[in-house]
Amino acid sequence: GWYERILFWWEYGNRWVGAQGELKKMMIGVKIKKLRRKNKVTQEQLAKYLNVTPQAVSKWEKNLAYPEIHLLVPIANYFSVTVDYLLRD
Repeated sequence: GWYERILFWWEYGNRWVGAQGELKKMMIGVKIKKLRRKNKVTQEQLAKYLNVTPQAVSKWEKNLAYPEIHLLVPIANYFSVTVDYLLRD
């Protein structure tokens, strides 16, 4: 399930190990950006809901940083998606 994916992701330095064993960069920021734009939500609105800075959301969307693990469920709930959707390739 999604919990195992998160633990695996964190253990490998925010990278997935693909079917061939290669490391793949996590692209959660791309999904957050698409969901935010689709729902006409600003970075500021999402940041306020999550109690983070708009700069943090910006960094996620550029894949310069990743949301803290405790924020994955609130992000998924905000956009009415599953955590698995956010973490899946």
